[in-house]
Amino acid sequence: MEDLNGFEPHTQRSRLSDAGLYPFIYSVCQYGDLKGLESLLGASDYNLNTTNPLGYTALHVACVYGQVEIVNFLLRQDVDINAVDRYGNNALHLAVKGGHRRIVTIFLKSTMHCNARNRSGQTPLHLAAKVGDDIILTWLINGKANINAQDNRRRTPLHLAVEANHEACVKCLLQYQADVTARDIKGNTPLHYAVAMHRYHLAKLLLQTKAIVQDVTNGAGHKASDYAMSAQMKELLRYTA
Repeated sequence: MEDLNGFEPHTQRSRLSDAGLYPFIYSVCQYGDLKGLESLLGASDYNLNTTNPLGYTALHVACVYGQVEIVNFLLRQDVDINAVDRYGNNALHLAVKGGHRRIVTIFLKSTMHCNARNRSGQTPLHLAAKVGDDIILTWLINGKANINAQDNRRRTPLHLAVEANHEACVKCLLQYQADVTARDIKGNTPLHYAVAMHRYHLAKLLLQTKAIVQDVTNGAGHKASDYAMSAQMKELLRYTA
């Protein structure tokens, strides 16, 4: 007879399917219960690459919730380190998105693909720029991440850093010589973004590079200066022209 927990008496081996065990695996990974995880795995033949409807494996869950000890344990098991969720994010994408720096450092020392793209075409570097973590941004660049990678809308990490108004990330990307003339799918450069979004401080940073970006026109034939609204912004663009 089977007990209420789905385990056989005497043997204590789980008779639940991988899908049936997944909620328990999810829970222990979410809360960092390493002993619980070891107990579940010891009493079953659970496949650690099993996913839920979001495509999350146990490793993904641990990365989402920043459970470093669980991540280290799972990497010593038979897990697919480059598995992706339904949105194409691998574990590094999820760790970066959550700002879990210790986990990011673990992956950068592993065989993880740091330039992997999700379904939006975004690499972990795009996500670091988007969330505004200049420390992770620096680590990824030093880890050979493509600083000028373009997503499905041809936006680079610099475009996203400007769009999200993350000055520290913009400074970091410029320090590592990100392409300020890169154009998105509509032909807009990061300077177009800064001016159109009234980000004077970011426009000033972009204009301090040696590249000539003021004269670049987008798909509609407009220069960045065509989107300047304030007298301060117009003066900046006029002075640096």
